[in-house]
Amino acid sequence: EITTRLVGSEMCIRDRQTTLDRSLGICQVAELEGKVTREVLEEVMEEDCERLLIRGDAQITRDGADYLAEKKLVLLGVEQETVGNETSGNDVHQQLLKKGTVIVENLNLEKVTSGHYFLVAAPVKKKHQYGGPIRAVLIEN
Repeated sequence: EITTRLVGSEMCIRDRQTTLDRSLGICQVAELEGKVTREVLEEVMEEDCERLLIRGDAQITRDGADYLAEKKLVLLGVEQETVGNETSGNDVHQQLLKKGTVIVENLNLEKVTSGHYFLVAAPVKKKHQYGGPIRAVLIEN
């Protein structure tokens, strides 16, 4: 069984309130497949998007991660086990974490359509942990 997990920067996890603030709120769900580049994100993301969940078999590219960091995205969620691909996965992870973006991996968005929802993805409180399991819930607006 794959567990949905939240990964945040060490600084973000130490300040649990910041993590909680980032993991609760309005989010945009977008259906994407393949490489998710800057150009793809520019077309899909709304201007005021702070939390983005990607439904589908998608891999964020380095330039896509740069764009998300520039947009000051507070949370990125994906259905895969990692946000990047086999070659860029760690780089993409680090790019996003350095900018304070919380990453949620292994989401089950199978029955979710594109649109806006209220996201509840509160982390389980554990000492000195930089990532951990969550139960992510989307509430229709």
